[in-house]
Amino acid sequence: MAGTIKLDGTTFLSKSGSDFTLNNIANHGTITSATTFPAGHIVDIKTAVYRGVQTTSTSTYTQIGYGEHDVLEVTTATPQSSSSKFFLVASIGCIGQSGSSTGTLAFKFTRGGTFISESGSDHTSGSRIATSARYAVASYSDQNHGGGMSFSYLDSPASASASVYSILYNTQNSREGTINRASGYLDDALTYGSLTASSLTVFEIAG
Repeated sequence: MAGTIKLDGTTFLSKSGSDFTLNNIANHGTITSATTFPAGHIVDIKTAVYRGVQTTSTSTYTQIGYGEHDVLEVTTATPQSSSSKFFLVASIGCIGQSGSSTGTLAFKFTRGGTFISESGSDHTSGSRIATSARYAVASYSDQNHGGGMSFSYLDSPASASASVYSILYNTQNSREGTINRASGYLDDALTYGSLTASSLTVFEIAG
């Protein structure tokens, strides 16, 4: 059976047999680069993966993957508008630390090399610093233990230009902090010797 549906005298849907056809509708429902998404929709997703192993033993913040080909860094596309927000999700596969006492690693999200967070004035009072996340490695007699973590942040750059996001980390008291494996690095087919990857995923959210 054939038929049509009209609005104000204009046919916008017709049927022939089992086929339906849209008529007189801009883009015919096709999403193009010119499509404007309503607030809250995901416009774009980009991700970076770091598969190497990196170690630091300094309180100076170091970019994860710095100096390697798969640095943990994401460059966004030009945003839909300056009101776009960016939801950052970090996944650190394994964190190891040397020594027999408990130690802490701190992580920071950066945009264009500048630290971003929701820290308030109480987070930086006195000598205190603000971080995006912290991880404590418990005190073990061997160094084949480690664990992973995830953390996130919703950024509002208020810019119509692309942004570059990355993750920096440091450690305390000259303790060696390792990304993607335990510090002991046991040559073992069991969990102790396992290697991981870390990732940073950035979602553009329409504003």
